[in-house]
Amino acid sequence: MTSYLKRMWCFGSSEETRPKTDTTEKKNDKHKIKPTDDINSISAGISRLDIGHADDGSITLKTIARLIREGTCNNILVLSGAGVSVSAGIPDFRTPGTGLYDNLQKYNLPFAEAVFDLDFYQDNPKPFVALAPEIWPGVAKHSPTLTHSFLRLLSDKNLLLRNYTQNIDGLEVIAGVDPNRVVECHGHFRTAKCTNCGKTYSGDKCREEICAGVVPRCPRCEGYVKPDIVFFGEGLPRRFGSL
Repeated sequence: MTSYLKRMWCFGSSEETRPKTDTTEKKNDKHKIKPTDDINSISAGISRLDIGHADDGSITLKTIARLIREGTCNNILVLSGAGVSVSAGIPDFRTPGTGLYDNLQKYNLPFAEAVFDLDFYQDNPKPFVALAPEIWPGVAKHSPTLTHSFLRLLSDKNLLLRNYTQNIDGLEVIAGVDPNRVVECHGHFRTAKCTNCGKTYSGDKCREEICAGVVPRCPRCEGYVKPDIVFFGEGLPRRFGSL
């Protein structure tokens, strides 16, 4: 968790969203960073903040806690990946020996990534259907970690601007983070659609069928249905590019 907290991007409130209360706040307005600023302005603003560093130049966890407690960081953007879920028992994808892609031999795939490849799924959906119950949120019985609980705390205290996550495990939402504050960049299992015509399909029905070993079929075109996680060959969710 510590390494991910150190990577948090903390944005101060803009003048429009936080009323001035005293002259001290007016004096410090020039250090505030608006979420609409471009990345260069954000980087420059962060460098001006008196945040303190460890001897090796890195920002310490204690410093981050102080910035949040003092209200300097109250519009927080968190970027997260597989590391926040490993302690929940969910393997990452590429670590040699323990990663998911290193343990798919029983599916006789032409290459490991094929299990999440759109063209391969449309030709042979059985490997994914066999694997999916092992990673499906709520079926695989993985619980949110300390990091997910921290995200929930930030959300409950209205400090979380947004959490961009690469993960498909849905543990942020399971932990109780407001879904409107989460961008699941590689999709999620809660909804589903046809891989051929794009017709939406019940997420619950998709889960029930796949967990029973049945490949879901579209009622309109008979194409194969899959949950709305991003496969190779697909674009990122529309929400990712619209915020």
